[in-house]
Amino acid sequence: MGGRGPRFGAFATSGGDLYKNIKEEQYLVKNDLFGKIFLIDDKLEKLDWKLESETRQIGNYTAFKATAIKTIKRPNMRAIFRRPNDDDKKESEKKEEEFVIKEVEIVAWYTPEIPVNQGPSEYWGLPGLILAVSDDITTIVCSQITLNPSEKVDIKAPTKGKKVTQAEYDEISQEKMKDMRENFRNRRGGGRNGRS
Repeated sequence: MGGRGPRFGAFATSGGDLYKNIKEEQYLVKNDLFGKIFLIDDKLEKLDWKLESETRQIGNYTAFKATAIKTIKRPNMRAIFRRPNDDDKKESEKKEEEFVIKEVEIVAWYTPEIPVNQGPSEYWGLPGLILAVSDDITTIVCSQITLNPSEKVDIKAPTKGKKVTQAEYDEISQEKMKDMRENFRNRRGGGRNGRS
């Protein structure tokens, strides 16, 4: 995490490099989906943070706890490799299974000692820098902070790729997942009747 008061931050995500503009409440993600480059351009989600009194020490900083409920949407890998005998399910049921959507509690630890409205990944919106954050499967903890670095770091927003919203990218990703499932089935011999 960089110097004091960054307007634009870049953090690694599971899909690609995430660029956040807190002032504009906008984010950009450059993703490579099966060899095609997409540039996701959308609004940052505002979480309804609940500030807690619990504290912990992270490095040299006293961090305060904050929690929020977030709706998370993840690809359902089991749907990609569904067994051929599951084909009798209704098409609407299959579509719902392509992604897992659920509400999870987000736990963040922020420090007012660094009054920056920033954090790792897509997280932001607390009265201090978020030093640690976790959802139901991932925990991110800050390991080093450099305030007022001697060398200025120039963070540039990505510009290349087909520009899409998050919803559009999810739809494209869902179609690619369906293609993967069909290719996987074809490689297995087309189901029960295709085996010798």
